[in-house]
Amino acid sequence: MPGANDVVQKPKIFLQFEEQSQKPGWHTNSKFLSALEILQDTSISDMDAILTLVDGAGSAGQMPAAMSKHFKEHWLGYPNDTNHYWKGIKTEKLLRAGMRLVCETFQQAASAGTQKPCEYFWVNGRTMGSKRWEVVVAEGVKHITVLFVTPVPTYNGPPPSTQPNPKIRKVFPDSSDNAVVQPIEEP
Repeated sequence: MPGANDVVQKPKIFLQFEEQSQKPGWHTNSKFLSALEILQDTSISDMDAILTLVDGAGSAGQMPAAMSKHFKEHWLGYPNDTNHYWKGIKTEKLLRAGMRLVCETFQQAASAGTQKPCEYFWVNGRTMGSKRWEVVVAEGVKHITVLFVTPVPTYNGPPPSTQPNPKIRKVFPDSSDNAVVQPIEEP
């Protein structure tokens, strides 16, 4: 779970998945089934599977070009590792397996009669040099929570500017051991 030095963010790139998972019957929608098929198809490489989904979302108008470029360069290290946030970590394997698990969990719950919307969070730890990169999928009674737990991103240049998100708050001790409530900062 997130520690005192972790940063919790709502990755805007996954907001479309959150919105789609709230649509009644989404688990039977042809776009959802096509994405799940791509994630499950072992004849497609991990990178090609994720790129196909990102490019498909872009061409369908679901992902702005700048967001697609950001995801490819920073989250996947594509087409080269120059701007990859986590050099040396094969994030495409983890993203594919994690998103497949999310989709399968969502589909199983909906097929059993309880459609559970998904909510995504990105937790990045403040331990420089860490190789901890995980996708956590937690199925609750009424929703599915997805956590991308990553090392601190390494930026090729200055990190993006941030702004407070009042909808996500953290409680932590200050230097006098008083409990402080503060909104998290998001890029």
